[in-house]
Amino acid sequence: GNLFNDRLCLGDICGEATLGAITTQFSFESNYNSTDTSFYGILGLAYPHNACNPTCIAPVFDELSQINQLPTLFGMCLTGVKGGVLDLGFIDTSKFNSSLVYVPVVTQNWYNIQILDLLIGTTSVNLSPFIFGRTNDVIGGFVDSGTSVILVAPMIFASLQNVFQTKYN
Repeated sequence: GNLFNDRLCLGDICGEATLGAITTQFSFESNYNSTDTSFYGILGLAYPHNACNPTCIAPVFDELSQINQLPTLFGMCLTGVKGGVLDLGFIDTSKFNSSLVYVPVVTQNWYNIQILDLLIGTTSVNLSPFIFGRTNDVIGGFVDSGTSVILVAPMIFASLQNVFQTKYN
């Protein structure tokens, strides 16, 4: 891909930022004179070491947070009806009506979190928390808002499959 340095605004948060972009499928140059300023793609919120391929650049949100003196805090609100929204630099408390529970990042490799159990409805997959953990080259549990893929070990998949087939078949 290519690196582009430009003024970037995410809502009201603006600043100079470097973006990595793949331009072989969609050419930014061919739409340069277009009035459509939409960005189509994935905006990464990764940790800095994951923004190296092969050139290392500061992640966009890190750059904008530093320029605008915002905490590197973001919140995602996903709904089944209205899609979702991403709040950058703050958490909008109007989007929930109970206590906010922070889930600590246990390894700043990805947004690795400790998973103690998986529930489908109220049914547990009945596996030890160790199975979900980060060990050796196994990544463990992590949050990735840029994908709809659920990647799990065969044992976890079999347990998930069992719950779905026995409870929802």
